[in-house]
Parts: sequence; C-alpha cells; structure tokens
Amino acid sequence: MRIIVVEDNTDLREELVFNLVEDGFNVVGVGDGAALTAELNGHPPDIIILDVGLPGEDGFSIARRIRDNPSLRSTGIIMLTARGELSHRIHGLTIGADNYLIKPVDFAELRACIESLSRRLRVSKPEPRAEIWNYYPSQWQLISPCGTTIKLTCNENKLIEILVRNPGTVVNRRDIIVQGLGESPAEYDERRLETTISRLRRKLDISCPRYQPIQVAHGAGYSFTEPVIKVSVSDQASR
Repeated sequence: MRIIVVEDNTDLREELVFNLVEDGFNVVGVGDGAALTAELNGHPPDIIILDVGLPGEDGFSIARRIRDNPSLRSTGIIMLTARGELSHRIHGLTIGADNYLIKPVDFAELRACIESLSRRLRVSKPEPRAEIWNYYPSQWQLISPCGTTIKLTCNENKLIEILVRNPGTVVNRRDIIVQGLGESPAEYDERRLETTISRLRRKLDISCPRYQPIQVAHGAGYSFTEPVIKVSVSDQASR
C-alpha cells in the first residue's frame, strides 16, 4: 500500500511516517496541499492521511479536489483534525473522507482504519502479475519489469545483494547489518537501515509503480518477494 501523509506539524508527520514504515507500508510525508499535488503527479497513492488545518489550502478543499479527480476517486482518505465538532466530522465525511479521526490520534485506531481501507482497495484492484527484475550488482543497477533502470547507492546495492541472495525469504535486520552492510550491530543505528529501506522502496515505486519487490516483515526484517535474476559480469559478456 502506498500512503501519503499530509501534515504540517513536522514532529507529528515524522512520527506517523516512521510508524507506518515500521508496519510495512510505502509512505511519503508532505507538509501542505502543493507538496501533495507534486506527489500525486508522480504516482497516485492508495490512501491519503490528510490533516484539516493545513497552511494555504485546507484539508476539506483538498479532499473535495481528490474526489473530483476521476483518477483518484478510489483513493482512501483518512482525515486527521483537532476540530472534533459533529458538524466538522459530518462535513468531512460528506465531501468524501472514508474516516475522520480526532487528534491526538491513537496509532492503533489509525492502523485499524488503514487495514479496513486496504481490504476494500484489494477487493477493487486486481493483484498485479509478477514479472522479472534484473539485478546488476557490479553496476549498482536494478532493472524493473517496466524496463526502467534504477541506479543504486552503495548501501542500497549492498542491501539488494543480500536480499536477492535469499529471494522470497525474510532476512533479519542483524544479518543485513552484519553480512550485507558490514557494520557492527552494537554501533549501528537501526534507524539508518529503516531510512535506507524507505528511500529505496520509494525509488522503486516511482520507477515502476505496478510492482514493489521489497516487503517489510514488521519486527523481523525485509524480503525481496518478486522473481529476480542476478546478472554477473560473465553473464553480460555472453549475451
């Protein structure tokens, strides 16, 4: 599930993004309607978590704009606000919000709303057919089923390398840190790994929106779940 969090409070936005990434979602956080529009122009999300009291265009206006866009009408909208009056909740639901939650938001409740919307979205969207990814470790490149070439950073390449060695299997964080990144678990801040994973998943999602090969096993590790071919230098020379 691709989720965009629209929240102008930086601390709250980062907290929501962090917790959702931990739960295995592909998440982007933005601070206002203009930044949301830029994200929507790239790849429409499955769910938007939308604050009402935003600078510039408020959440009600944004929700109405999303529902008026044919390509976004199936997108789930969860509104967050400190304005808990009944009239505001009714207004939010009337213009197209699927859920309307009052701040401070209990994350368990937010997760339940997301899971409920996820089930509805899975029913309405067919599962994509798996295709082949091609991985070129010596060139730090991954070629998606869409035909796009994804340039990898050094750490991203190391991460892909260990996941591809164990296709379809959850690789725990310690093994990734020690065997993949060559770091000491005692000295390595796991938040760096989470940041790398989040950025890499976003890069892959933008390059080929139909497929997301890196999946998060909450509290355990990460896996490369789609078919992949590792192409060595000798393989390339023989082609």
